[in-house]
Amino acid sequence: FCVSSAGACAAGDSSCDVFVRADEPFDLSITAVGWQSDTDTDLCDANPVTPNFRMLTVPIASELVAPSDGVNGVVSPISYSHSRSLDATETVSVKMSEVGVFRFTATPVTGGYLGKTVPKGTSAPTGRFYPDRFNVTIDEGALGAHCGAPTPFNYTGQDISWLLAPTLTIEALSMDGARTRNYTEPGFQKLVKEDVIRTFPVEDSSAVNRENESIDVSTNVSAGELLVAEPESGLLQFNYAAGDTVRYLKVPEARVAPLTPPPSPPDLPGPSNHFHRQRLSTSVLAGCPWTTCMVLKMCKSYGCLSGWNTGMARGT
Repeated sequence: FCVSSAGACAAGDSSCDVFVRADEPFDLSITAVGWQSDTDTDLCDANPVTPNFRMLTVPIASELVAPSDGVNGVVSPISYSHSRSLDATETVSVKMSEVGVFRFTATPVTGGYLGKTVPKGTSAPTGRFYPDRFNVTIDEGALGAHCGAPTPFNYTGQDISWLLAPTLTIEALSMDGARTRNYTEPGFQKLVKEDVIRTFPVEDSSAVNRENESIDVSTNVSAGELLVAEPESGLLQFNYAAGDTVRYLKVPEARVAPLTPPPSPPDLPGPSNHFHRQRLSTSVLAGCPWTTCMVLKMCKSYGCLSGWNTGMARGT
C-alpha cells in the first residue's frame, strides 16, 4: 500500500508546520500498488496501481514519531474497506487524538488475500498535530492586609501585595475535549508566558466613594511565569508574580461621608463616650467601621485622623 496525506513532514519533529488539530478529520489516501523492485523503499513513488484489488476490514493504526517520550494517542476509524477502482485508491477520513507527529499504517490481516499476506503500508511522518483550544481554571488567590486587627485593612493610596498569588491551570484540549498529553513535551508547547493575556481592573464596583461612584484602582504587575504542571500531563501552570501590587487611588472623592457625633445623652456624659457609642452603632459594610470594603473582603481606610476633645483618634 501507498499511504499518504497532505500533512507529510520529512523532519518528523516539532519543527513541522501545523497540519490539523487533534481530533480534527483529515484525508488519508491508501492506494493498492504493485511491485517495482526489491530495493523499493517508497511505494508512493511511481509504483503501478492495481485496480482489481479488493479487501474488507483493513486495520488502520498510528505510530508515534515525535515527541519521543510522548503517548501514541488514538486513531479513528480503526479500519476501512478497500474497493475496486481505476486508481486503486481509497480516501479515508481519519482523526488523531493527540498532539505530535505520527506515521499511519494500513495492515491487512495475515493470509487475508487469497491466502497470501499483503505487506502493510506506512505513511511518511505526518503532522504537526496541535491542540484545538485551552481550558483555563483559576485559583483567585488573595490580597494581603497591612493592618490586621481587629479587622484587616489597607489604606487608600497604599500598595497592596498578594497574601497568596493567583494561579491559572491551563489544559490543552483536542477538538473532542480530551486532554492532549503530548503538548507539554519539549518542542511541542508553543504557548509562552507572553501569550497569557490578562485584563486588570481600573475600578472596584463593589466599593463606592462619597459620590456613590466606583473607586478607581491601579495595578503594577509583571509577566509572571509559565511552567509545566506535571511531566507528560498536558497541563501548564501560570503563576502571577509575587511582586504584583494593587492600589486604591487616594483622591478626595474616595473619602466616606463625614461622621458627626450626636448630642450627649444624659446617661453618657462627655464627647468621648458618644464617639465610642456611635462607632458601635454605625459599623457598616461587613464590620468595617467608617470605611468601605474591598472585593476581597478586607477594609480600606482613607487615613484621616479625627477626634472630639478627648485626644482619641482613629483612621477613618
